[in-house]
Amino acid sequence: LKIYSLIMANSNLFSETLKFWKMKFRVAGMADGFGRLASIVDWCRLAGSAVETPCCCVYTVGGHVPHLLHDVIGLVNLFHWNEVIMQIPLSTLIDSWSAVEQFKGGLKKFVGLPDESMLLLTVNDPAQTLRSGYNCATSASVFGRAGRHKLDPQLFGRILQAFRADCFQAISDSDNPIDASKKRLNKSVDRTVFFSRACAEFAKQNNEQLFCTVVGGYDQPERIRCCKQLSSLSVEGYSFEGFHNFGDLSALSVGSVVPILKSCFEHLPTERIRFFPGSLDPKQIWHLTQAGIDLFDTSYVHLITEKQQALVVDDNYPYNAEYKLMQMNDPRYAQDFEPLCKNCSCYTCKNYTRAYVNHVCTTKELLGPMLLMIHNLSQMLEMFRKIRAAIARHL
Repeated sequence: LKIYSLIMANSNLFSETLKFWKMKFRVAGMADGFGRLASIVDWCRLAGSAVETPCCCVYTVGGHVPHLLHDVIGLVNLFHWNEVIMQIPLSTLIDSWSAVEQFKGGLKKFVGLPDESMLLLTVNDPAQTLRSGYNCATSASVFGRAGRHKLDPQLFGRILQAFRADCFQAISDSDNPIDASKKRLNKSVDRTVFFSRACAEFAKQNNEQLFCTVVGGYDQPERIRCCKQLSSLSVEGYSFEGFHNFGDLSALSVGSVVPILKSCFEHLPTERIRFFPGSLDPKQIWHLTQAGIDLFDTSYVHLITEKQQALVVDDNYPYNAEYKLMQMNDPRYAQDFEPLCKNCSCYTCKNYTRAYVNHVCTTKELLGPMLLMIHNLSQMLEMFRKIRAAIARHL
């Protein structure tokens, strides 16, 4: 504590210390058939922060959890800011980046997040289907509400300097349709490696933390080629994209993804975070966790909340990875005075019945999606606690 106080009192010493104060990813072990247990310590120089994995980033739109104010998150005790990673897709803020630059206070202050919150700036919005055919050799396209933005390394660097994000994902060409030709996938890998090297240089010069993106569609040789070229870069983690175009992933065949992922892991450093973004259901998440993925996001929670659905995960998860979705505007729940889930301790289940949630959903009150988001996000966070406990038992 005395050393820390001395460092803080001397700004020059503090800035020099930050150059050597890096995020650490520590793997506790890998349990066959269950996945690996690890922890992320000192996320982006936030001293004392520790996140256990497997876990999920909390998906946001423009820095806010959909339907929930920052104050509400604390009032209902949904989570603590220094215990979860907040995912901020650049596409949800790309139209406003110049305003953040003029604000000069960084992204956390701009969107009202606490100083102790942990940010991960990703490029694409996992809840929105990726538009195909807009990337080129020198830039990747990001779509905001105002339309298309061509994101090259120079513009991306300006945005990163304005945002001051804790950690960011490199630009990539992850537009890999399932029917993409060998030539298209080859270009995708070449462009992604080019963008990643430029972003790695920026991260090195500005002492930033970086996730690179592994692409190549379902072509295993191209995936391995991408991994080999990215493995030499100094990064904190890898994001595995190009297996889907985001949005609704209910049709994603995880069985065809897992063998390719495992071949990728063989060519990447073990002590790096493995991130698989996308709107994945509990069963898909469990299969990918068993393969060795560490980090996911909660865009699935957002999508089912928009459909007025409540997630109920089996009590014996992950040993039984089944789950159900309750359509809360269905008349069958109008006279049901049970909580959404009997064994759930979230604010919604402790204070409201299925009948009341049905009422606010049917009448389209603002409280409807708010209560569903609280419950669904609680179920997702609890689901990962159960996953970590199951892995720990089998180490």
